[in-house]
Amino acid sequence: MGFNWIFVNPIQEPGMSGSIYAIRDYFKINPALCDSSHDTSPEGQITDMVEAAEKHGLRLMIDLVINHCSIDSPLLKGHPGWFEWDDKGEVAHPHATKDGKKVVWGDLARFDYRKGKDPEGLIRYFLNLLRHLVDLGFRGFRCDAAYQIPPDVWKKLIREIKESDPDVLFLAETLGCTPKETKKTAREGFDYIF
Repeated sequence: MGFNWIFVNPIQEPGMSGSIYAIRDYFKINPALCDSSHDTSPEGQITDMVEAAEKHGLRLMIDLVINHCSIDSPLLKGHPGWFEWDDKGEVAHPHATKDGKKVVWGDLARFDYRKGKDPEGLIRYFLNLLRHLVDLGFRGFRCDAAYQIPPDVWKKLIREIKESDPDVLFLAETLGCTPKETKKTAREGFDYIF
């Protein structure tokens, strides 16, 4: 058909809501995407898929969801300092405004890169995730809700990955951004704005 990239949604294990954007475990593959009767591990099945695509001249890009995770992720208990908490001591949920009404995604917990107790640990965790996904063969990342993550975080993540893998591409998803937010996001080191 003439395409040279394939974009895939998150492949990680989802949480209790089942939404693929509510990731429970960033380092486990969603069992629904793999053949449990196959001799190859889930990671091996992903790398086999990547290799098959590459034989056809295709590169794979994956969603990178690092603004939030599933409300039932073990990260909440293991690293509570990575999250934003409200005045009642409950984890904050991402939200958006639609038709003047606030829509809250209760199945999600929002990471806190600004005031969290361990922002460097959180950044290291996601650097490890990026390296893991690059090792699986992904050569591009569509960065979900990129404008909601501080510019210095993106600059660090992108710089670190491109030092060892300069051909990896980063696309900023800016759905719902104002023109001003899109312009600001464009200066954070992304290859493309989506």
